[in-house]
Amino acid sequence: MKRFPTLFLLLFLFTPIFSQSIKGTITDTLSNPLISATVLLLDRDSTLLEFSQTDNTGNFVFKRIAKGEYLIKTTYVGYIPVTLPVTVSSNDLDLGVIKMSEISIELYEVVIKAARAPMKIKGDTIEYDASTFKVPEGSTLEDLLRRLPGVEVQQDGTLKADGQDVTKLTVEGKSFFGGDPKTATKNLPAEGVSKVQVFDKKTEEQKITGEKSTTKEKEMNITLKDEFKKGGFGKIIAGAGSVKRYELKGNYNRFNDKHQFSVVGVGNNTGRNGLGWDDYQDFMGSQSFSFSDDNLEYGFSGGGMRYYSFGGNNDGLESSISNSFFSGGNNNGGFPKSKNGGVNYNYDHNKIKIGARYFYNNNENDRTTTEESTTFFQNTTNYKNKISQINTDFNGHRGELSYEHELDSFNTILFTGSLATAISSNTNKVDEQNVENRARLLNQASIINGKSFDGNLYNGAFIYRKTFKKKGRFAGVNGGYTRTHVLENNPTSTQLDYFGEIGTLDSTKYTVFYNDHDATKDAYKFNATISEPL
Repeated sequence: MKRFPTLFLLLFLFTPIFSQSIKGTITDTLSNPLISATVLLLDRDSTLLEFSQTDNTGNFVFKRIAKGEYLIKTTYVGYIPVTLPVTVSSNDLDLGVIKMSEISIELYEVVIKAARAPMKIKGDTIEYDASTFKVPEGSTLEDLLRRLPGVEVQQDGTLKADGQDVTKLTVEGKSFFGGDPKTATKNLPAEGVSKVQVFDKKTEEQKITGEKSTTKEKEMNITLKDEFKKGGFGKIIAGAGSVKRYELKGNYNRFNDKHQFSVVGVGNNTGRNGLGWDDYQDFMGSQSFSFSDDNLEYGFSGGGMRYYSFGGNNDGLESSISNSFFSGGNNNGGFPKSKNGGVNYNYDHNKIKIGARYFYNNNENDRTTTEESTTFFQNTTNYKNKISQINTDFNGHRGELSYEHELDSFNTILFTGSLATAISSNTNKVDEQNVENRARLLNQASIINGKSFDGNLYNGAFIYRKTFKKKGRFAGVNGGYTRTHVLENNPTSTQLDYFGEIGTLDSTKYTVFYNDHDATKDAYKFNATISEPL
């Protein structure tokens, strides 16, 4: 029982260190509260620790702040930022009223340069000014994101913002290779980024009705500097070595007000950069082969129905096609070859948006393994020779096309189509011999395991939505068709030869086994939704 007073004493001593708060009120020079002003908590080296916004009365608060020296910086559009040094001791700190002055016309050009804030909060959107976060020359967008407060880059390259997964990324509001974040973070240069915007991900139904998003996912949009919007930029990485080894990887991007064009490609025979699942994600993105499109899912969210993804369906046909994209190059060793590439195009002008994407993936690998072993018995010695040969070949294609037309302020139509094909073959041949005293052949075996896969998926969808002047009133119709076909052949053959005393063939046993799988699935869906606010 004597331990408890000591424990309570420790809790009493250490708890106040983290229990202080900093609060205050932000107003203009006329004492009017500034609503949604951004308040930054910095250390004395100007490193951002936390951020907040003022409420409807101009109040803000930071809770559970450790003792120490800090800076409080307030920013508001059109006002001169205010920076205050503060010291947090054993008591809560009330800064009282902080008054901000408007930027005058005469001082505007001089003040605005010093007034640039690293981030702004607009509703549910956090906007980072990329120019205030320095990265080494030649850095990628991923390197820049690692320096943004509130943004996490995981070890595998996936993104989190405010603890939530970033599942979609656009460039200048346009889809970049299907919207997968890793495709952009690995290939876009940091020097071309002007702003990074993070906001809640909304479904099509939420966009139409104006309902607040309840999803635990985030979207990210990248805006480019003006000089990168009207020209081309890219990079090439190449390498060569002995035994005819080579690697080549590159990308090229060209943007303007109407068009967005990007090409990425990689080829090698070293077993790196695109052969494995993680390497492929680094190049093409972790969601490059997901057919999920939340814009076409409203009205189908109940019951877990999912027609636009490789996985999640009862018979797993879509999953088998997806898995085949990453099964062709995962063999260790051998002489692997890889060719991966893609083209992305977007057009946005006069209320018409067109998007097109194409991906190609090719993996080949040949591997031969030789094993020798010796087994000693009392009167004899057995020698075993085993040769294993593995040959794999995979070719995959995927294409997407979308068309969106805003007919007027209240009517919009959208059509999408996509397809994927996957063809692979895998042959594993094993030859084995058992020899007694290196003289007499006892038996030999030849085993061939084959596997061929041929799968394709076709997907089409449409959506029509109509909004009205009355808030909350809308009507929408959407539908889609998906066809999946998978053909698998798995033949296995075995030949066993047994030899007599003088080495002549005594008997032979053959075994042939076939396992074929041929499946086709057609899925239709249609939905009409009408909403009238009461």
